[in-house]
Order: sequence, then C-alpha cells, then structure tokens
Amino acid sequence: MSIMYFYADAESIDVLRSGRSKALMLGSDFGYGNFGDVLQHVGALSRLRETSALELVSIFALEAISRFVAVDALRKIYRVNALMFVASQPLRADDLTRLGLQQVLVVNNVAMLHLYGGGFLNEMWGDFSLDIAESLLQKLPSAIYVISGQQVAAGYSGRVVEHIAKYKPALVGVRDRDSLRNVQEHGATAEFSFDDAVEQLLSLSRLFQIRRGAGAFLHLNSSGYTGNDTALLEMTRHLSLVTQRVGSSEQAVLFQAFQDGREEVVDSLETVKRLERAFPFASVQTALLVEAILAPPGKWSPRVLQGEFGYSCSYHVTMWLQLNGIPCWLRGSNSYYDQKRRSLGVEGDFESFLETLPCVDHGENLD
Repeated sequence: MSIMYFYADAESIDVLRSGRSKALMLGSDFGYGNFGDVLQHVGALSRLRETSALELVSIFALEAISRFVAVDALRKIYRVNALMFVASQPLRADDLTRLGLQQVLVVNNVAMLHLYGGGFLNEMWGDFSLDIAESLLQKLPSAIYVISGQQVAAGYSGRVVEHIAKYKPALVGVRDRDSLRNVQEHGATAEFSFDDAVEQLLSLSRLFQIRRGAGAFLHLNSSGYTGNDTALLEMTRHLSLVTQRVGSSEQAVLFQAFQDGREEVVDSLETVKRLERAFPFASVQTALLVEAILAPPGKWSPRVLQGEFGYSCSYHVTMWLQLNGIPCWLRGSNSYYDQKRRSLGVEGDFESFLETLPCVDHGENLD
C-alpha cells in the first residue's frame, strides 16, 4: 500500500480538528469535473444530508486545484464542510504557501467513511482509490465503512474482495450485475445498489427538459481510457449515419461531460477538433453539463433539448437519456465500456440500433 499525504485549507483544518461527527467521502469524483463522477458524488452527499447530521468531508486529488476556482469556492460549490486533498508525494513548504494548504495531521471523530460509486475498481484506477481508503481506515478503526454503487472489473475483483475481507465494510453495493457476479464468485457478500447518480439524473429535469423530436443527442470522448482514440474512423462513419438519419441541417445537441484542463481528457469539444472536417454537423447546441449541475440554484434557466436518439461515449449520459425515454447507443471499444453497455442494456452494433431505436426500461433497477 502506498503512503498517502493529506492537505487542507485553514477552514477545513478547523473542521477536521473539531469534535463534531464527520463522514469522509471518497469515490469517483476527485475534483476533475466529470459529469458522471460529480453526479455520483453529489448524490452520495445529498443522501447523507437528508438522513444524518454528520459534517461532510470530501476527498479530492491535489492536482484538481484549479487556476480559476479557489479551494474555499470549491468547498462551497459542493456544499461540504471541509475538503481534503490527497497526494502520493509530500508537498514542499513553498507549494503549501502557494496553494494555501496545510498538512492534515489530525482528524477527530470520524463516524463514517463512504466509498461512493464509480467505475474505478479496475486495473487503471483501483489501486489509487483503495490505497487512499486503506490509509484512512487504518487510522480510523472505529469508523463505519460503507461501499456503494461500484463497477468492479472481473480482472480486479480479487483485489477488491481482499480489501472487503480485511476492512469489513457494513455494506458493499455494486451498480451492475457483472460486478455483483465478479465479487460473489470470489466469496464476498455484496448487494445490487444500482448507480449513486440515479436520483441526481432524475432531478436534472429542473435544468434540462429532454424531449423526443427531430435531431440527435451526441456525446463524444476519444480519451485513451475509452479505447475510442484508436477507433476514430469508425466514429466518423457512425456520425455520418447519424446525419443520414436526422438530416445534416438539423442542429444536434452536443453534451460536454468534462470541464477539465488536462491534456489527456479528450471529451466532445476536443474530439470535434480532433475529427477535423469529418465532424458532419455545421452547427450544434452545446450543453456544458458540469457547469449546469454545480452552478448555484437559479443561475441558469431550464433549457429544452430535443432529439430522436442519442449516440454517446458516456455511461451516465446514456443512462440519463434512457431515463428520459430516449433511445441511446453507448460506444464500447474495450472491456471497461463493454461492461457499462451490458449494465445499461445496450446491445449489438450501431447500425442495428438505428434500425429499431430500442428504449431501455430501468424500472426494475430503480425498484
């Protein structure tokens, strides 16, 4: 297990040192501004606000501190009592001064550690997240430990089950049937808890009114972890099929799911640039999803978004459209996304999808 270092601003340090009962929130959202991760985080926070009097402390990556959003503003945006920033290497004194941070040496009266949902329990990101959880749990032996809404890769399930056996969470919840089978086959007890973002996705109608009509909904992502970076020719062919179906004169809705300055993140707007003139629409209606859901209430007026179907590289954009009765096809260019496709009932190739435009009913999952 790697050594982890934790840092916080002065106001958060005061909260962490206080005797008030706290919940530590660790999960898919490390502060990088990804639509689905933010929704899972906000959903987990909302449930604790509604059901407990615990003070809420969220854990972000140190690299998520933005040039444009100060730490205290980030704390207020998420409506948490404190933020802790984690790093795998210690910070120098001049970096601490520049960022306005102090090392966290004391955290008192932690009642709960919640490893909320996401798709990170795999070979790409699992060790980082579980190392953080284990570093905290070793220092907080009396805290209740809860795991919810996880996608667990088959090849990583042994590591997850070892973690469960050692740290004995009170609840292990997974968001898809593959994950349930993967952990149960290794002897762990788990429950199907569906996705931690569901309530937040259902409530997005206050910001976006999704309607079935002319046009199409698009979300593109050609970042390396999607596998789409090596399948751009297929993506351009699919987009050509979209325009053949809806007409090139129709204005598509383009969802930007990331608001993240890292070069390795290649979401919709960045992929449009990468596709050059192969992107077939002359104009699009763009929706910046993270800005919309984290903005203060009342800042943005509700928008009506219309399309006949969706073409998506995002699990959560796909689920959101499905929950609104919109057929949506999710790209799967690797085993990580193939598992997401199965969990959302997306089958076959895009050409077959266009022939029938099947709607997926999540009623059983919601129950």
